[in-house]
Amino acid sequence: MQKLILSCLFWSMICAPIFSQVSLEGSWVGTITTGGLNSKQTYKFELVLARSGKNTLKGRSFVYVSPSEVIEMDIAGKLYGDQSIYLEDLFYLPSEGRETTPPYDRKYELIFNRSIWDSNLEGFWQEKRPDPFFPMRSRGRIFLKKKKASGA
Repeated sequence: MQKLILSCLFWSMICAPIFSQVSLEGSWVGTITTGGLNSKQTYKFELVLARSGKNTLKGRSFVYVSPSEVIEMDIAGKLYGDQSIYLEDLFYLPSEGRETTPPYDRKYELIFNRSIWDSNLEGFWQEKRPDPFFPMRSRGRIFLKKKKASGA
């Protein structure tokens, strides 16, 4: 009986961290840079993700250019086995009074760093163009942390 109790205790200590890891689905908040890969010009950025299949993702992105200007886009992409993510803007979602479209669509390459304590998404974005190696294309970095659930 004592071995059974010790065995259950042991397995619960091993399995608990696995189940408490942060899920990819949900809201992620952080920053997006613009002006190049080494730029310090940042905007608040939010990404809301959901799985739409085993390896496919869909969601929305929000770039907070100012308190009154938010660029909202529908996004979709793929999650790979190494926890890398490819996403791209599908279409712009204008809100009332803010019908100006963004200057370009983006595609994103992110890594899902999954951890018990500090999961994050980080990576790069670049302007979606027919000539992806154009030297003047816009690009930048993304740093996101999982948004904490608010206590009700």
